[in-house]
Amino acid sequence: EIAEVTGVQTCALPICLLCAMAARDDRPSITDAILCVGLIVPEECECTLLVPHLAPRSISTQVTIEDVERTPALKAVFHLPTQEGRCLILSDVDESSNLFAYFVLDFSNLALTIYGAEERHFGLIRMRGSRPSAGFEVITRKQAQLHIRCATSGEPRTFTDGHGRLLAVAEPVPDEHALRVVRIGPGVDAGLVVLSTLASDLLKAMLALEAATTRAPLWRRQGCRE
Repeated sequence: EIAEVTGVQTCALPICLLCAMAARDDRPSITDAILCVGLIVPEECECTLLVPHLAPRSISTQVTIEDVERTPALKAVFHLPTQEGRCLILSDVDESSNLFAYFVLDFSNLALTIYGAEERHFGLIRMRGSRPSAGFEVITRKQAQLHIRCATSGEPRTFTDGHGRLLAVAEPVPDEHALRVVRIGPGVDAGLVVLSTLASDLLKAMLALEAATTRAPLWRRQGCRE
Protein backbone atom coordinates (compact mmCIF):
# COMPACT_ATOMS: atom_id res chain seq x y z
CA GLU A 1 0.00 0.00 0.00
CA ILE A 2 1.35 3.42 -0.99
CA ALA A 3 0.05 6.67 0.43
CA GLU A 4 1.10 10.25 -0.15
CA VAL A 5 1.67 13.13 2.26
CA THR A 6 1.99 16.24 0.09
CA GLY A 7 4.25 14.43 -2.35
CA VAL A 8 6.02 12.36 0.31
CA GLN A 9 5.70 8.68 -0.45
CA THR A 10 4.93 6.33 2.40
CA CYS A 11 4.69 2.57 2.55
CA ALA A 12 2.96 -0.03 4.70
CA LEU A 13 4.20 0.26 8.28
CA PRO A 14 5.76 -2.60 10.22
CA ILE A 15 3.49 -1.94 13.18
CA CYS A 16 5.76 -3.66 15.72
CA LEU A 17 8.59 -1.26 14.84
CA LEU A 18 7.11 2.18 15.40
CA CYS A 19 3.82 1.72 17.25
CA ALA A 20 4.75 0.73 20.80
CA MET A 21 1.97 2.55 22.60
CA ALA A 22 2.30 3.93 26.10
CA ALA A 23 -0.68 4.28 28.41
CA ARG A 24 -2.42 7.58 27.77
CA ASP A 25 -3.10 10.10 30.47
CA ASP A 26 -4.42 13.64 30.66
CA ARG A 27 -1.18 15.31 29.61
CA PRO A 28 -1.21 16.86 26.11
CA SER A 29 0.30 14.72 23.35
CA ILE A 30 2.63 16.06 20.69
CA THR A 31 0.62 14.10 18.09
CA ASP A 32 -2.34 16.36 18.86
CA ALA A 33 -0.26 19.48 18.21
CA ILE A 34 -0.18 19.97 14.44
CA LEU A 35 2.61 22.16 13.10
CA CYS A 36 2.64 21.25 9.40
CA VAL A 37 -0.88 20.77 8.08
CA GLY A 38 -0.76 18.31 5.17
CA LEU A 39 2.31 16.43 6.41
CA ILE A 40 0.62 14.05 8.85
CA VAL A 41 1.54 10.43 8.09
CA PRO A 42 -1.62 8.38 7.33
CA GLU A 43 -2.68 5.68 9.75
CA GLU A 44 -1.05 2.26 9.22
CA CYS A 45 1.69 3.86 7.11
CA GLU A 46 5.31 4.81 7.61
CA CYS A 47 7.00 7.80 5.97
CA THR A 48 10.68 7.38 5.10
CA LEU A 49 12.73 10.45 4.19
CA LEU A 50 16.38 11.23 3.47
CA VAL A 51 17.29 14.27 5.54
CA PRO A 52 20.63 16.00 4.87
CA HIS A 53 23.04 17.20 7.51
CA LEU A 54 23.26 20.98 7.67
CA ALA A 55 26.51 22.93 7.72
CA PRO A 56 25.17 26.33 8.84
CA ARG A 57 26.83 29.48 7.54
CA SER A 58 26.00 33.16 7.82
CA ILE A 59 24.47 33.17 4.33
CA SER A 60 21.24 31.40 3.39
CA THR A 61 21.57 27.91 1.91
CA GLN A 62 18.93 25.58 0.48
CA VAL A 63 18.76 21.79 0.82
CA THR A 64 16.25 19.22 -0.40
CA ILE A 65 14.60 16.46 1.62
CA GLU A 66 13.98 13.40 -0.56
CA ASP A 67 11.89 10.24 -0.34
CA VAL A 68 13.38 6.75 -0.67
CA GLU A 69 13.11 6.97 -4.46
CA ARG A 70 15.35 10.08 -4.30
CA THR A 71 12.44 12.26 -5.43
CA PRO A 72 12.47 15.75 -3.87
CA ALA A 73 9.67 16.01 -1.31
CA LEU A 74 10.43 19.14 0.72
CA LYS A 75 12.98 21.93 0.78
CA ALA A 76 14.60 23.81 3.63
CA VAL A 77 16.36 27.17 3.62
CA PHE A 78 18.65 27.93 6.56
CA HIS A 79 21.48 30.04 7.91
CA LEU A 80 23.44 30.22 11.14
CA PRO A 81 20.99 31.71 13.67
CA THR A 82 23.06 34.66 14.88
CA GLN A 83 20.68 37.44 13.93
CA GLU A 84 17.01 38.33 13.80
CA GLY A 85 14.74 36.76 11.20
CA ARG A 86 13.91 33.24 10.07
CA CYS A 87 16.89 30.89 10.36
CA LEU A 88 15.18 27.68 9.15
CA ILE A 89 12.21 27.47 6.75
CA LEU A 90 10.45 24.31 5.55
CA SER A 91 8.33 24.52 2.40
CA ASP A 92 7.05 22.61 -0.63
CA VAL A 93 9.39 21.91 -3.52
CA ASP A 94 6.91 22.96 -6.20
CA GLU A 95 6.63 26.43 -7.68
CA SER A 96 4.11 27.52 -5.06
CA SER A 97 6.75 27.07 -2.32
CA ASN A 98 3.96 26.60 0.20
CA LEU A 99 5.45 27.40 3.61
CA PHE A 100 4.84 24.84 6.35
CA ALA A 101 6.82 26.23 9.28
CA TYR A 102 9.88 28.22 10.28
CA PHE A 103 12.23 28.77 13.23
CA VAL A 104 13.71 31.98 14.66
CA LEU A 105 16.43 32.50 17.25
CA ASP A 106 15.27 32.62 20.87
CA PHE A 107 17.53 35.27 22.38
CA SER A 108 16.70 34.29 25.97
CA ASN A 109 18.63 31.01 25.79
CA LEU A 110 20.19 28.47 23.41
CA ALA A 111 16.90 27.63 21.69
CA LEU A 112 14.85 28.22 18.56
CA THR A 113 11.25 29.43 18.56
CA ILE A 114 8.90 27.54 16.23
CA TYR A 115 6.19 29.13 14.10
CA GLY A 116 3.69 27.49 11.80
CA ALA A 117 2.10 28.96 8.71
CA GLU A 118 0.47 32.38 9.11
CA GLU A 119 2.86 33.36 11.93
CA ARG A 120 1.27 30.88 14.37
CA HIS A 121 3.46 30.44 17.47
CA PHE A 122 3.91 26.71 18.07
CA GLY A 123 6.60 26.35 20.73
CA LEU A 124 10.38 25.98 20.92
CA ILE A 125 13.20 23.47 20.53
CA ARG A 126 16.22 23.39 22.83
CA MET A 127 18.98 21.13 24.08
CA ARG A 128 18.12 19.01 27.12
CA GLY A 129 21.53 19.55 28.72
CA SER A 130 24.86 21.27 28.20
CA ARG A 131 25.95 18.79 25.51
CA PRO A 132 24.18 17.72 22.29
CA SER A 133 24.53 14.07 23.34
CA ALA A 134 21.99 14.80 26.08
CA GLY A 135 19.41 15.21 23.34
CA PHE A 136 16.88 17.86 22.39
CA GLU A 137 13.26 18.58 23.20
CA VAL A 138 10.34 20.37 21.59
CA ILE A 139 7.87 21.99 23.98
CA THR A 140 4.65 23.42 22.56
CA ARG A 141 2.65 26.33 23.92
CA LYS A 142 0.30 23.81 25.56
CA GLN A 143 3.26 21.92 27.09
CA ALA A 144 3.12 18.90 24.78
CA GLN A 145 6.62 17.45 24.38
CA LEU A 146 8.76 15.74 21.77
CA HIS A 147 11.91 14.11 23.21
CA ILE A 148 14.83 13.55 20.85
CA ARG A 149 17.44 11.11 22.11
CA CYS A 150 20.85 11.29 20.50
CA ALA A 151 24.01 9.31 19.94
CA THR A 152 27.21 10.41 21.68
CA SER A 153 27.93 12.53 18.59
CA GLY A 154 24.75 14.51 19.17
CA GLU A 155 23.01 12.93 16.18
CA PRO A 156 19.25 12.35 16.67
CA ARG A 157 18.30 8.68 16.93
CA THR A 158 14.80 8.34 18.44
CA PHE A 159 11.80 10.65 18.75
CA THR A 160 9.27 9.97 21.51
CA ASP A 161 6.32 11.89 22.89
CA GLY A 162 5.75 12.87 26.51
CA HIS A 163 4.04 9.52 27.12
CA GLY A 164 7.06 7.51 26.01
CA ARG A 165 5.57 6.45 22.68
CA LEU A 166 8.09 5.96 19.88
CA LEU A 167 7.19 8.23 16.94
CA ALA A 168 10.21 8.16 14.64
CA VAL A 169 13.77 6.90 14.30
CA ALA A 170 16.80 8.32 12.50
CA GLU A 171 19.77 6.33 11.24
CA PRO A 172 22.92 7.12 9.24
CA VAL A 173 22.98 6.23 5.57
CA PRO A 174 25.87 3.84 4.79
CA ASP A 175 28.47 5.42 2.49
CA GLU A 176 26.55 8.72 2.41
CA HIS A 177 27.64 10.66 5.46
CA ALA A 178 25.81 13.78 4.31
CA LEU A 179 22.45 12.04 4.74
CA ARG A 180 20.40 10.30 7.41
CA VAL A 181 17.29 8.20 6.89
CA VAL A 182 14.33 9.19 9.06
CA ARG A 183 11.36 6.83 9.44
CA ILE A 184 8.20 8.38 10.82
CA GLY A 185 5.24 6.45 12.21
CA PRO A 186 1.49 6.81 11.62
CA GLY A 187 -0.38 9.88 12.82
CA VAL A 188 2.87 11.80 13.32
CA ASP A 189 3.65 15.24 11.88
CA ALA A 190 6.47 14.47 9.44
CA GLY A 191 7.23 18.17 9.08
CA LEU A 192 7.86 18.56 12.81
CA VAL A 193 10.21 15.55 12.85
CA VAL A 194 12.15 16.81 9.82
CA LEU A 195 12.42 20.33 11.21
CA SER A 196 13.52 19.03 14.61
CA THR A 197 16.22 16.94 12.94
CA LEU A 198 17.50 19.94 10.98
CA ALA A 199 17.21 22.25 13.98
CA SER A 200 19.51 19.96 15.96
CA ASP A 201 22.25 20.83 13.45
CA LEU A 202 21.63 24.56 13.95
CA LEU A 203 21.69 24.26 17.74
CA LYS A 204 24.95 22.30 17.65
CA ALA A 205 26.45 24.99 15.40
CA MET A 206 25.24 27.70 17.81
CA LEU A 207 26.85 25.86 20.73
CA ALA A 208 30.14 25.51 18.84
CA LEU A 209 30.09 29.20 17.92
CA GLU A 210 29.39 30.18 21.52
CA ALA A 211 32.27 28.02 22.74
CA ALA A 212 34.63 29.49 20.14
CA THR A 213 33.63 33.02 21.10
CA THR A 214 34.20 32.28 24.78
CA ARG A 215 37.68 30.94 24.04
CA ALA A 216 38.59 33.89 21.80
CA PRO A 217 40.98 36.56 23.11
CA LEU A 218 39.27 39.49 24.82
CA TRP A 219 40.25 41.96 22.06
CA ARG A 220 38.50 39.77 19.46
CA ARG A 221 35.33 39.37 21.53
CA GLN A 222 35.19 43.17 21.94
CA GLY A 223 35.56 43.67 18.20
CA CYS A 224 39.00 45.31 18.45
CA ARG A 225 41.71 45.09 15.80
CA GLU A 226 45.17 43.70 16.26
